[in-house]
Amino acid sequence: MKSYYSFLDLGFLKSLPQPSQHLINSEKAKKLDGSIVFYTVEHLSTLESQSCAKTRIKLSPSVNGFIFFRVHQFCYGSQFNINLLKQILNNGYEVHFAREDVSMHGIEDLEIFWPQLYMYQKQLQSNIPILKKFQRNYENFLCS
Repeated sequence: MKSYYSFLDLGFLKSLPQPSQHLINSEKAKKLDGSIVFYTVEHLSTLESQSCAKTRIKLSPSVNGFIFFRVHQFCYGSQFNINLLKQILNNGYEVHFAREDVSMHGIEDLEIFWPQLYMYQKQLQSNIPILKKFQRNYENFLCS
């Protein structure tokens, strides 16, 4: 049986709480004949840098891969965090996105999916003012 780290999406908690995201990621793991052995979530201050994910990967965990709740988790910075995705895949881990039901088992899969990921990021950039307003509203919501 395979084992996976689960990364929940803090930026989506208002729409879908942690328990629901965890359940969806767990279902993705089951579809891959695996289970979640650990889950975590970025802090509001690390959404853009994904430093929590980077730290977990540097620890070289004994898992088959990482399940992220959605692709958008790689888009909180100024551009799609392709370097982190490459690092994960180059270290021999699988990467899965539960919401989109997309799986990458190696760097070759990234080459296949890159045009779609690139277009997703470009579409997001066209809506930046809306996203910044959402982020301010979300931060106000968390602090209230």
